[in-house]
Amino acid sequence: MKLTRSIQLAALLATSAFSPAQDGTSDTATNPFTPPAELKKLHRLLGSWEGSGTATMAPGTPATTWTAKQTSSLAVGGHALRDDTVISFPEGTPGIQGPLVFRGYTTWDRENKRFVAYGLSNEGSVNSSEITFIDENTMLSITVGEEQGQKVVDRWVTWLKGDTLSFKGTRTIGTGDAFTHVEGSYKRTVKGVVPASTAGDAAQHKGLDLSSFKPFGEVPSPMAKLNRMAGTYSFEGSMCMAPGGPPMSIGGKEVITPVFGGSVLWLDIHGAPPKAGGPSYECIGAIAWDKSDNRYKMIYVNNMGESGETDGWLAGDVFIGTQSGTRGGQPYLTRSTLQLDSAGRPKSTSSHSLVGTHSPFECFKGNYTRN
Repeated sequence: MKLTRSIQLAALLATSAFSPAQDGTSDTATNPFTPPAELKKLHRLLGSWEGSGTATMAPGTPATTWTAKQTSSLAVGGHALRDDTVISFPEGTPGIQGPLVFRGYTTWDRENKRFVAYGLSNEGSVNSSEITFIDENTMLSITVGEEQGQKVVDRWVTWLKGDTLSFKGTRTIGTGDAFTHVEGSYKRTVKGVVPASTAGDAAQHKGLDLSSFKPFGEVPSPMAKLNRMAGTYSFEGSMCMAPGGPPMSIGGKEVITPVFGGSVLWLDIHGAPPKAGGPSYECIGAIAWDKSDNRYKMIYVNNMGESGETDGWLAGDVFIGTQSGTRGGQPYLTRSTLQLDSAGRPKSTSSHSLVGTHSPFECFKGNYTRN
C-alpha cells in the first residue's frame, strides 16, 4: 500500500462479514452509514493520474525506471478512497515479468482518530499502514516489514500541490544505511469526484478487474488451499451486539474470487436489504499468505465505517481467525471459526468475543449455502 499510495473474509466472515461493530470503529453517536467528515480531506486526490520515477532496490545498485497509471475514486458507500494502480517497467528489466498492480483503500478509523490505508497487490500480499498529515499538503507513512530474512523500514513522504503529486520513499535494510528507494511524481489527467460505488466492488464497474492480472512472483502454496472457497454463497445467521444482548437475524450474499493468479483471495459481501429500509450492509476484503509471520493476513473495509487487519490459520477443515482492538474505548478480542466442507468451501461459522471485563459470549453464527 505504501507503494500504491506513493507511486501509485470468507475466512474471517465471523469477524467482518455482515457484522457491524466488530472492531470498534463504528461511531454509534451518528448514523454509521454516513461517511465521516474527515474523509473529505482525501477528496483532493480524486481523479485519474499518470506518473513516472525511479526505484532502487538496494544501496549501490542501478535505479530502475517506471511509469504508472492510477485512478482514485470513492468506494464502499463513500467510506474509503480507493486507488487502483498499475506500474509498468521497461521491457527486459531484470527480474520483472509484467506490471505491478495495487488496489488500496484509505479510510478514517473513528475509534482511534486516524487515517489508515489498506492494500493488496499482485505480489501476493495484503497490508495496512497509518497515514499522518504533517500539514495540509504533506502526508507521512512509516512501516516496518521483513524481506529475505532482514528487517526493512520504509518512510514515505507525499506532497500534493494542485494537480501534481510527488513522493519519496526512504528505506533501511537490516543494519544498513538509509537510501532513496522510490522517487517520482504524478500529474492528474482527470479531475472530479467519482461517485461512491453502489453496485459493490466485486462487480468492479468502477475499478480494475483484478482477476485479469498475473501474479508478480510465485503463488504461495497455502493460498491453493484457501482458493477452494471460491464461489457465490448465501448466508443466514444471527449476531449479538453486546454481552447479554438479544440475537439479531442477519443474512446476505458473498462472492469469493481468487485474483492476481490466485495469490490473493477477494471477498465481496452484501447484506440483505433491511426490512425497515435504508442502506444495505456492504463489505470488501482480501486474504493473502504472510510468509514472514507464517499465517494468513486479512484486510477489510465496510460501509459502516469499520475496517481492520486480522490474522488467520487453517487447522484441517477449520479456518481460525483472531482480531483485537478497542470498541467504544474498551479492549476486545474476537476468535472466529469457519467450518469448511470436504471440498474446502464455507459451511458454517461461529465467533466469540471478550469485551472489557464481561464474560465471553457468542457474537456471531450462521450457515452458508453455495449458489
